[in-house]
Amino acid sequence: MSSSLYFPPKVCPPRLNEIYLRERLFERLNEKLLFPVIWISAPAGSGKTTLISSFVQSVKRPLVWYCFDQGDSDLGSFFHYLTLACKRSQRLSRIKLAAFTPEYKNGLDNFSRSFFRAFYAACKPGSILVFDDYHKISPESELHRVIQIAISEIPEGLNIIISGRHAPPSFAASLIAKKQLALLDWSQIKFVKNEVEHILRLFIPVNEPPPTAALGERIYTQTDGWITGIILLLESKCSHYSSATNIDVSHVDLVFEYFSAEIENHIDEEILSFLSQVALMPAVTAENAVKLTENNQSGAILDKLSKQHLFISRLGRLTV
Repeated sequence: MSSSLYFPPKVCPPRLNEIYLRERLFERLNEKLLFPVIWISAPAGSGKTTLISSFVQSVKRPLVWYCFDQGDSDLGSFFHYLTLACKRSQRLSRIKLAAFTPEYKNGLDNFSRSFFRAFYAACKPGSILVFDDYHKISPESELHRVIQIAISEIPEGLNIIISGRHAPPSFAASLIAKKQLALLDWSQIKFVKNEVEHILRLFIPVNEPPPTAALGERIYTQTDGWITGIILLLESKCSHYSSATNIDVSHVDLVFEYFSAEIENHIDEEILSFLSQVALMPAVTAENAVKLTENNQSGAILDKLSKQHLFISRLGRLTV
């Protein structure tokens, strides 16, 4: 492969250093590889990207990595970078895949089918194609249709893993019914108690007493198994206390900063205003939110935030 060929970060899997290998989820993902497609849906900071990359390493299968961003609204850009992803994975700079030019605009379906048939033919046997950050595709984008075609053309022996913060789009329902798509959601991906205890041992210095079961329980309860919350909490505590086994889990400055950045970057001002009015309530119904905010769209807003995994969860009629 030509050494002069540049591969941008969006087509390169993340570098993994000193990570906790999630054997429990590796087993589930191995089982789900019987399905052509695996869809992982969970909130920001839940470890989706690290999980996928480390899993593919563990099964020692060829990996084609693609991370969506706002630039993929340009279909020509998407097909260009996906071609680069294929070249990087297969170590072949001479792979020739058709470029998407304006004349194909009215024949997107036909172009996409031809492209993916050639794309898969260029992939090594057993390859796994990863589409990360699917939530960054705008709801109106034609890229949803392109991905649907990519799934329909996948040959036997290859798999697609898609990850994002939102629930899968509507076209996924028929794939689930046909046993062509398997889901891994937040309830499965979040860290369980014994995994939290392992993370604690990684953070506490060797000259400190080992973490107690009570400490693991307190951190698990406060974070609900959200790995970014666990790490930020521990980073904050270990920088403020000489003994990590005596941390005060009410000190959450780094966690608050993370929440602020994620929410402000992903929702508009109207919804931010809505959240600021209901944020002090630990749980709220749509009816109570309407009374509090005088916004008749409260139910729809809460439903949307829940589906987008923006730190809003539904418990029966209540949203928390």
